[in-house]
Amino acid sequence: MDLLDKYMGVSAPKPPGQSSGASSSGRGGPPSSVYRTNVWGDQRRGAPPSSSGSRPPPSSHSSESRPPSSYSSASRPPHPSSDSRSHQSSYSSSSGSRPPQSSSGSRPSPGISFSTPENRMKKREYDDCGSEYDSKVKRERKYESQHSSSSERKYDTQHISSGSDRHKDSFSPITNIPVRMNSWRLDITEMDEVIQKVMFKTLMIMSNGKSFDLADGIVAVSGDVNRQVRRRALCLIFEYWFRQNPHLFNGNKNPSVAAYDAAETFYVGLSHMPNEITEQKSILSESDFSMEDWEVVSRIFRRPDTKFEITVKSTGRLYTRGPNALSIDNRSELTRCLECVTDQIVHTNDYLLYNTGIYSLKGGALSEPDGVTEIKSGFSKVTKVITGDDDTKPQAVMTVDTAQSAFFKSTSMLKFFHAKIEEANGRGGGGRGGRGGRGGRGNFGGGGRGGYGGDRGGGYGGDRGGGYGGGRGGGYGGGRDSYGGGRENYGGNRDGHRGDRDRYRDDRRDDRRDDRRDDRRDDRRDDRRDDRRQNDDRIRHRHEIDYDEEAIKKLEEDFKNGRITSKMLDNISRALKGLECIPTHLKNVKANRGLIIDSVADESAMSARFDKEVEGKITPVTVHDHFLHTHGLTIKYPNLPLIVSKRRKEVNFFPMEYLFIVPGQRIKQQKMTPDIQQHMTGQNSSLPLQHIRQSETILRDYLKMNGGNRYLDSFKIKLQSKEPIKMSAQLLAPPYIKFNQSQAIRLEGKGVRFPTNDRTTFVKPAELKRLLIVSFDYNFRGMDMFEECLNRQFQLQGIRKDRDYKCIKQQQDINDAEGIYRLMKNAKKDKVTLVIAICAEKKPEVHDTLKYYEEKLGQVTLQLSTETCDKMSRGGGNRQTVDNVLRKLNNKCGGTNFFVEVPEQYQGKSVCRNAAEMTGKLFEDTQFIGFELSHTGARTKFEQQRAILDGDPTCVGVCYTLKRSTEIGGFSYYQDTRVHKLLHLKEHFKTCISEYKHAAGKLPKTIVIYRVGSGEGDYEKIRLEVEEMREAAERYEKGYNPKFLVVLSQKNSHVRIFPDQIREGGKAIEQNVQSGTCVDSFGSAHGLMEFILCCQTPMIGTVRPTRYTVIVNDTDWTKNELMNATYYLSFGHQVSYAPPAVPNVLYGATNMAKRGHNNYKTFTRIGEMKDVVQRVMDSHRDVIDPSEMNDLVTTDCIDDISKMVNQMTIPGRNFWA
Repeated sequence: MDLLDKYMGVSAPKPPGQSSGASSSGRGGPPSSVYRTNVWGDQRRGAPPSSSGSRPPPSSHSSESRPPSSYSSASRPPHPSSDSRSHQSSYSSSSGSRPPQSSSGSRPSPGISFSTPENRMKKREYDDCGSEYDSKVKRERKYESQHSSSSERKYDTQHISSGSDRHKDSFSPITNIPVRMNSWRLDITEMDEVIQKVMFKTLMIMSNGKSFDLADGIVAVSGDVNRQVRRRALCLIFEYWFRQNPHLFNGNKNPSVAAYDAAETFYVGLSHMPNEITEQKSILSESDFSMEDWEVVSRIFRRPDTKFEITVKSTGRLYTRGPNALSIDNRSELTRCLECVTDQIVHTNDYLLYNTGIYSLKGGALSEPDGVTEIKSGFSKVTKVITGDDDTKPQAVMTVDTAQSAFFKSTSMLKFFHAKIEEANGRGGGGRGGRGGRGGRGNFGGGGRGGYGGDRGGGYGGDRGGGYGGGRGGGYGGGRDSYGGGRENYGGNRDGHRGDRDRYRDDRRDDRRDDRRDDRRDDRRDDRRDDRRQNDDRIRHRHEIDYDEEAIKKLEEDFKNGRITSKMLDNISRALKGLECIPTHLKNVKANRGLIIDSVADESAMSARFDKEVEGKITPVTVHDHFLHTHGLTIKYPNLPLIVSKRRKEVNFFPMEYLFIVPGQRIKQQKMTPDIQQHMTGQNSSLPLQHIRQSETILRDYLKMNGGNRYLDSFKIKLQSKEPIKMSAQLLAPPYIKFNQSQAIRLEGKGVRFPTNDRTTFVKPAELKRLLIVSFDYNFRGMDMFEECLNRQFQLQGIRKDRDYKCIKQQQDINDAEGIYRLMKNAKKDKVTLVIAICAEKKPEVHDTLKYYEEKLGQVTLQLSTETCDKMSRGGGNRQTVDNVLRKLNNKCGGTNFFVEVPEQYQGKSVCRNAAEMTGKLFEDTQFIGFELSHTGARTKFEQQRAILDGDPTCVGVCYTLKRSTEIGGFSYYQDTRVHKLLHLKEHFKTCISEYKHAAGKLPKTIVIYRVGSGEGDYEKIRLEVEEMREAAERYEKGYNPKFLVVLSQKNSHVRIFPDQIREGGKAIEQNVQSGTCVDSFGSAHGLMEFILCCQTPMIGTVRPTRYTVIVNDTDWTKNELMNATYYLSFGHQVSYAPPAVPNVLYGATNMAKRGHNNYKTFTRIGEMKDVVQRVMDSHRDVIDPSEMNDLVTTDCIDDISKMVNQMTIPGRNFWA
């Protein structure tokens, strides 16, 4: 039995008579209804034997045949007195035989973050953990003084206190509440004191003499598939190299003593590698690999006879204890090492690993939004090293979080095309609502019944498992057993159904075994080749029919008769662009022949022609004739559109029937349909109680923290405690909300959404000069009634009309782009305050066009759906709908809805010692600024060569406050692609402070910046950014030197906060922590002050708090003051009357970055990009070096586009509301 089957293949049998029925919970329920478990799932005294979060399995499937589920009542002992060891044994069967295969044919779909070439070790960012340490200011200052660099001392955060002296704090919490984190402490005390760090560089040398560094990822094709194949290939290369060099590791041939990051570094303890390695090179070629492993490796290149040059060299040491262990550099490197070690268990064929998480290749589907997409569950893991209790040794914390992502199914292109045409005709969607869901049958996150393909399990092909890798097993690897066989990791686990290979996974790999393997390998190779080719799922599945043949014939007729329009094909092209497919007509190839789709052609195989040399003459031939004469294939559906693939300067056409979508490809956010987005955020969101159980399952069954993880055993790493980290959190008081001068709302109830009525009028109503209402829906007949509704609301809210106010109403063709431009230009010329666009859809394509012209021309717009306007005009809809429209309108027209004020009391309890003093200190003469970056994927090589621009630019969103913290303005600009440092700051920071001076009549004395980031990798970037801002301030006004407080905000932190006790069956708002929950004491990796704050109130799923880290602090603000000010600012969002997850300036910056990104796409779509590129190229004709030309054109184009798109951005106004 291999490790995956041993620990994941068998679930505990359901105890006789155990109920998995209804919840015994209720708001007033007894204490026995409270769920409290430890990490292994055994319940503590007082817990019930079952929970409503677990649904019983269908009667047709016994629990013995299913993988372990974190939701099944069978996954926990039946009674509180059950021995936890007997429970664990159900996951680690002592039987020597293979456990029965799951009837669903799939396994759990776990996922963790890991080291990839895209996330190189030197760029790694470790950001998510929690700790119960009550870190005192004195200890942190002591550490900083001893270990911080000079640059870090310069940005001392000593004024931000830890909040340990509660009686001295400016603000008092409402109460303190016990919480638990999704983090666990690791015991690293038994690790080797010294860990060797070794460079492992892999150079791919092709038969034509070209070479590529595999860690750079410049191989074959781009995309998700290439990353997975490259990772697996690198792990196999490392495995074979390790076995060929046992003399470097005390004669050890077991690769599990080393941790390889699948890029260019591996770590090994001093006890296994006592001597450093001087630089040495070696060559690996096809003859060094087994045949099945070479098939995996060969997928990363396109030429046969490719070899790999391995360069190995020791690059340093890191320490787990001793005097050198606490230095910042050592702790950062130790964090990378621990992250790498804990990643090793999932470096297998069965998982898809991404920077954001990992997903099972087969199974794990939560739901199917349509016939060609599915939502898969996974998880992520982050390890972090922090200071220990006594400041003498580092301590490690591991955080585990769940994840989900949308994937394309592995289907034929014909099925995909048919599904998209049905969707375009309004007949698509309606996919399966889930296969197990997050609480049902099967595995972690969902079970499912299949996976990517056939009858019993899927994979790239076949009815018995499969995977992209062929054989009868799966994933990308080509092992011969669906989940249990394969290679459980690159450590060499080639067991499965092959008898004595089971011992291959053990550490007892002596010379006798090696000799026996060598003698038998050649004899068996031919037989294995024949067996594999007969059962090659990749080949067999390509010729299976997964589509409706009659429906495809109908599509031929529709395309031939013009019922499939060019617009429909353009929409499908956007969905397909970047997707990787396998051409099924290419046979007997040893190298990668995958192709990347560019678009769908408006031509068929019968009409599309290309020049081809025939008998020495260039002759135009059709695609149909080419396939017939070159490949001997008659195209079955010759009248369907062709698929276009571009590579370098080539444009290739492929019939749909010969293309198959490769599994494991995620759907990008911008390509998600509303149905997919709904499935991502709605029914599949797990509640806190489910989230906790999933985390327990991850630790126990996938990371194997209870033993059975040979990598952890080799490095002597284990959990310090089975219990997650627990601590006491503060519940912060909400601010006062002030509308007009005579009203102030005090939030005294349980929620934080402040109520409104007809008397809560805007504190600063807008003034209207002219209003233009444009209907893009010719079926809407209620414009007059809609105008009357607006007039009534204007009067109620005090929105003023200019003496010459006029409301203009007109119709406009939604497809007339030139007409829309003229309309917007004339509106600006006529001084129209607001253009209200009414469209049949909630967010049509014209929405982006309007928003593009909004910033290009400076004309404010508000787009509403016909449904909303109809309800308002007829007096229908609820109060909230009308309020939302008026709140947006008032903000866009220059008004302010309400102010946020420092509270004095909450429910009769004093929460601020001196509200007037705190208002003056925190908000007067203070400007808050938010920065957000929106990155996009790089362009293909073909696009780079055609359009010169090396990828879409990164968009920076900026939002700043004016005289009051709820009066905000903003803008966006572009910078070089995927650059994480803010560029052009001197120019754009000047805009922020000048707008503040214009509104307040003076410059701010204190500037508080919330800057989005992802972890420690951004610290130095941020400090450099602050220096640029200081220079900009001095340049703006001589002697101007404001105090800076810069806070790194991690919105996507994996850390979660749960109530220590959660009642079964509660709703999301009951199971989650309340808005205002703040954890302000836990260990820090760099001695910086941090806190975790939950501002929002979740209505579904589990709340994701935001982590805040103070990077620069010139002020005398305490940590207690910063926490409360941050919470108050989250209420400053003017449209929603409940706080979002982050402060208003950061929320606004995020919206501005999104808006800027959409504007760039619109700019490209309407054809202005070509003019810019040509004009810039003409200005650099004297440049000869192509690479220099590319750099110049890229930089100048981005600058030009920024100026063109944002040339009329409306200053000092929340126009994007």
